[in-house]
Amino acid sequence: MKPLRLSLTAALGIGFFVALAALYFMRLPTTVQFGDTGELVMAAVGRFVAHPPGYPLWVWFQELMINVLPVKTEYWRAAFVNSIFSLVAFWFMWLHLERGLLAFALVAALAFSRVVWRYSLLPDVFALHILFTSIVLYLYFQQGRKPWHGPAMVFAFCVAFSHHLTIVFLTPIVWHVMWRDRRQPGIWLALVAGSAVSAAFYLSLQLRNPEHLFSWGEITSFEAVVDHFLRRDYGTFQLVGTNQEGSLLANIAALLRTLADAFWALAVVGVGLAAAVVVSRSRKKNSETAPENRPLVDLYDALTLLSLALYVVIFLALSNTPLDGYRIEVIERFFIMVEVILCFAIGRLILKVLARQPKLHTQIAAGLLAIAAVVNFARYQKFNDFSQNHIVEEYLRNFFAEAPTNRKVVMITATDTRYFGARFAQAVLKVSPEVMVTSPKVLIFQWAAKKFVRETGLSFDMEKVLRLNHLDLTSDLVMPNLDRVHFLSLYPL
Repeated sequence: MKPLRLSLTAALGIGFFVALAALYFMRLPTTVQFGDTGELVMAAVGRFVAHPPGYPLWVWFQELMINVLPVKTEYWRAAFVNSIFSLVAFWFMWLHLERGLLAFALVAALAFSRVVWRYSLLPDVFALHILFTSIVLYLYFQQGRKPWHGPAMVFAFCVAFSHHLTIVFLTPIVWHVMWRDRRQPGIWLALVAGSAVSAAFYLSLQLRNPEHLFSWGEITSFEAVVDHFLRRDYGTFQLVGTNQEGSLLANIAALLRTLADAFWALAVVGVGLAAAVVVSRSRKKNSETAPENRPLVDLYDALTLLSLALYVVIFLALSNTPLDGYRIEVIERFFIMVEVILCFAIGRLILKVLARQPKLHTQIAAGLLAIAAVVNFARYQKFNDFSQNHIVEEYLRNFFAEAPTNRKVVMITATDTRYFGARFAQAVLKVSPEVMVTSPKVLIFQWAAKKFVRETGLSFDMEKVLRLNHLDLTSDLVMPNLDRVHFLSLYPL
């Protein structure tokens, strides 16, 4: 038996990803952080239904892995799995970019960009979305395609709907593959099988203790599953469930700032390569069939850029949240898909151009991107270090400690971080599970008001609140129950 020998490229790739994994793992959080992460991990641990659309693939898989991994805390395990999702996605990008100097540099720049790095460490849904996006794009761009590439891509695309709905913006490239391989039975089998798997995951939400107080909604019927999938509580085709409005131009401006911050070197490389192409073409004339005269942007590139443009224009136009305070973080998470598509598409284009240029140009381009990666790491390594960040847990423990032990207590919180974090503290950390936690944003939903009344037995004019779509904490909740419970609140009452 011949000994296994690694090529230099393979050895460098293993070393690169081991080092990247180590830098990620050292910064993983051990306890609850901000945003939706508390609710998502709580849903995985307690088998609850998460907020719309439920992310069934993520919560089932995380539940499995949290129970299988016997290390550290439940929150750390979920974050660890999330970081693996991102690392595998980066590996697909590295393969796509032909494993050369440019591949190492561009992957590093993406991996250490502020927002991508942040949500590769936090147990939110975006890392798995990065992975699905990378799988679809990698299979789409494969050269010397094998018969299974098309069906595998269609299957992955359909299954991705059981996780994050913005995968729909890759529809143009999926339609292209389905038309290209329309005579191949495997394409249609993949479509049916992937759709069935995705539907099964959504239907399985009915198995996740839907009537529990900590589960979002009342997912106990097929109609309820469909409503959850369509995000009816938030308003279908809206990002958040409020009457606020966002601005497409403001969102695009924020996106451009984020891209410039992470990939300024790409712009420099692009300008340099464009100049090199113009100069080389002006110096010599080539025949019609010469490689230099073949189009740099083919149908595959064009449809990928179309998918990117649709995402930017349509999704950012529907994002009904103003860019102030913590809401900036809400919209920035959705820039991650743009960064991933951009790295696949622009990286592929750069490789085409560099194939016609001297080797020195490749080294310069890779050097610039490597500098960008180092700059990103230096700027954000403290910002994205969650290993010692316990502030949310400490805040919640102190807040719960204010609750008297001789009376029934209702805690009224504000923001997703406090509300979901409090639920996480009760369900996972077992802190004051007897305290009833609620939020004004939640009680305007009929299912939430019904669960609240059922669990507490308090007086609450549900019909009035639902009719007005507004809750006045003092008159609607506190005053009718002041002699029955003790209220803890961040609001002035």
